[in-house]
Amino acid sequence: MRRDLCEEIEKSVLAEPYRCMRETMASEERIDEYLETDMEIWPDAPIGYQQFMDKRKNTSWTMFIVREHATLVGSVMAWVDENGDGIIEDLLVRDPWRKQGIAKYLLSQALTYLRDLGCSFAELQVETANISALSLYHSVGFKEAAEEVRYHREL
Repeated sequence: MRRDLCEEIEKSVLAEPYRCMRETMASEERIDEYLETDMEIWPDAPIGYQQFMDKRKNTSWTMFIVREHATLVGSVMAWVDENGDGIIEDLLVRDPWRKQGIAKYLLSQALTYLRDLGCSFAELQVETANISALSLYHSVGFKEAAEEVRYHREL
């Protein structure tokens, strides 16, 4: 999916007691916490340590994390690719905290960050069967740009 960053980005408000921080994940403890949360959300396709570290190598890479007190409840990654387009990846909100506007808030933060870096567009990937994610992305201005078909075979 793709979004024009010249279009207005709706400001989203984060309710109490949540707080959002932009993080660079300097400590191994924070990285482990994130990877555990990612595995909780995506048990069949977790990002894994090496892929996470590879993404962090991009100089524009950042992550927005929402916490309720000390608990990580949601996050999103954003960076600029080699073509100058913004990339949004690994948006997640843990199950007990869904349907409270946290994902929309995280997207708003990521889109604003990418626009402020000079990106004209932001892109992300989503499974076409993920109706709730598609609805969320449409609500913040994303449109389908292409569809990728993947095949797999049980071994």
